[in-house]
Amino acid sequence: SARTSRGHSSPRPWPAAALHRRSDPTEATPPLVLAVASPTAQDRAELAALHRELIAAGQRGVAVIVATSDSPPVAAARLTVTEDAAVTVDIPGLRLTTGAASVPVDMLEPMAQVFRAAHLTTPATGPAAEPDTVPGLVDPAVGVLTLFDPAAMTPEVTADTAPPVAASPSAAVTAVEADPTLDEDLAAWQAGDPTRPRLAILGPIRAHFPGQISDSKHRLYTEMLLYLITRPGRSSDRAQIENALWYGHPAGEGTIRAAMARLRRWLGTRPDGGEWISEGNLPEGTFTVADGILMDWQLMLRLRERGDRRGEAGIGDYRAALQLVHGAPMQDRPDQGRYRRHYTWIDGSEISPIRMLGVVTDVAHRLASHSLSVGDPGTVRWSVGQAWL
Repeated sequence: SARTSRGHSSPRPWPAAALHRRSDPTEATPPLVLAVASPTAQDRAELAALHRELIAAGQRGVAVIVATSDSPPVAAARLTVTEDAAVTVDIPGLRLTTGAASVPVDMLEPMAQVFRAAHLTTPATGPAAEPDTVPGLVDPAVGVLTLFDPAAMTPEVTADTAPPVAASPSAAVTAVEADPTLDEDLAAWQAGDPTRPRLAILGPIRAHFPGQISDSKHRLYTEMLLYLITRPGRSSDRAQIENALWYGHPAGEGTIRAAMARLRRWLGTRPDGGEWISEGNLPEGTFTVADGILMDWQLMLRLRERGDRRGEAGIGDYRAALQLVHGAPMQDRPDQGRYRRHYTWIDGSEISPIRMLGVVTDVAHRLASHSLSVGDPGTVRWSVGQAWL
């Protein structure tokens, strides 16, 4: 109950109880906005009392907008917009002043045309782009652009970019057969199998290896394994490792061999008794990582690829993929050490944080879109929350 005119002769209280009442207890409460122009001192006191009542009742989805000259805020939070488009936000623990974004409407469509052309047009001249050596990666732009103007776009649709569609049971079985160890690997990850090396990068970097480590250089060994396991063929020679991890500061063959020996010891032995990292006999010394080491990022790619192939049956794969996210990708990786720079090789690699963010967002979008279509808002909110991590 609010006064819409200064001429209202019988002020009534702002009844918080009315904001709680509804005929069906299970019905969702719609968002409410109370807009008050030039409130009197009594109005402001009643609004402050209403705010306290709503907080005490745990009410959500109610906003009070008060248009006034500069004066104390009605409640604990305050947002001020001035005529020159400066926006000031006052919230307990936060103070922010910024400019209001303003893009003229007549500029939006030309901008969209530029973005669309940049995405769909292949340059006629210039060097050819290096082919992507990592299978199963998704272009995050596709998921975004299909939301913008599907009718005006005709991108090539592939197994990597197609949205989930209904599939027959035989298609779901074929998708499982294409990656027969995925369920076993996922179960080992979820159970924290202590016998298998596990490497988490969808959040803070965490290495869980069954072997022994005898020094404090675990960050070096973790980065070395990440570099090897994300190379084409999971292999790299000594010179490449030195250039990537010691960046301009020669480490020497003895240093790299000693670090590799300690990394092998930390990884432990394979189920067949062999080593996880083998060394070839080439002059440069080629190191190759065997299959079987679990990494959350690679599990996500495998789950997304299988989910695409299984159609409706793949929704569970998308959910399992998002459950692997536990923070910003590699958010605690060091960038500078005492003797060398860390992760100088990461930007163009499979585990570039920007690339990982694109894939996480794409998977979240697919799961959220499906959940909206089947009336499951809880999963939609969870999907968005995982992407925001």
